[in-house]
Amino acid sequence: METAELSRVTTEIRMLLFLIVKTSARQVHQQLAAQDADINGLQYGMLRALHHRPFTLSELSKRFMLDPSTLVPVVDALEQKGLVERGRDPNDRRRTPLHLTDRGASLVHNLSVIAEDNLLANSLSQLGEAKTLQLLELLRELVHTMPEGESILCDMQEHLNSC
Repeated sequence: METAELSRVTTEIRMLLFLIVKTSARQVHQQLAAQDADINGLQYGMLRALHHRPFTLSELSKRFMLDPSTLVPVVDALEQKGLVERGRDPNDRRRTPLHLTDRGASLVHNLSVIAEDNLLANSLSQLGEAKTLQLLELLRELVHTMPEGESILCDMQEHLNSC
């Protein structure tokens, strides 16, 4: 593919991915608000991750591909709401695992974010199974070629298997 065409295709793919992410995030936000959850999508994602096991801020940063400094206010807000607590690792004083409180676990258990009217699920359903699986495989291949792509895919599979 020529440089100009590759640039055009890259820009279009970036725009389409942004649209999908933005639309999905907006729907999650609306569903959380409709359930009076008083948390945002990132906070919900962190609670879901912590629902399965404790993580340090550094581990969550890697899992969510965000700088730890971005997650500090998110964790602080969840802690202030009584949904998470910072723990202590008896084997490493520098390590501070985050745990869900009983209130946080109850919130995650009671929230239903993936509704029947999920826009992405409905759109993928309209594509059909073969095209949906083809899209999934192509996206995995794309991520695999990126820096740390294999590690990201492994972490993602671990997360999906624990859900």
